[in-house]
Amino acid sequence: MLFPEDIVFDDDVEAYAFSINYKEGQDLKLNEHRDASVVTININLNLPEEDYDGSSLYFVNQDKNSDRNYLSFSPGTAIIHKGSVRHAAASIESGERHNLVIWLFGNDGVVRVEPYNKTDQLTAEERWGVASKSIFE
Repeated sequence: MLFPEDIVFDDDVEAYAFSINYKEGQDLKLNEHRDASVVTININLNLPEEDYDGSSLYFVNQDKNSDRNYLSFSPGTAIIHKGSVRHAAASIESGERHNLVIWLFGNDGVVRVEPYNKTDQLTAEERWGVASKSIFE
């Protein structure tokens, strides 16, 4: 289960999705920021033959603010991260990169930022549940 210390039941029941197109002459980069989400899903929509240069992502190490962890973002790849983690997209140098970004958050747009106590965290079974009856029966 992803991020059990930060997400329990109802913390990720609503979503907001949008697309970003990084291209020379349009959006070149995205400055360092945090997302308005408890979890972000970022999907590179490029096809394998749609090449581009640059536009790597980096995430700031939460324990050492001066550390940046860089990732290349290959076509078809999804990156899932906590919205509270500072991150950025470096400038694209050539080509285009198309992304679908999905922000998950609680009811009425609530984004919880305080970790849950260990006793309040759910197990995977508690979080996702086990169907008591198959829908195919």
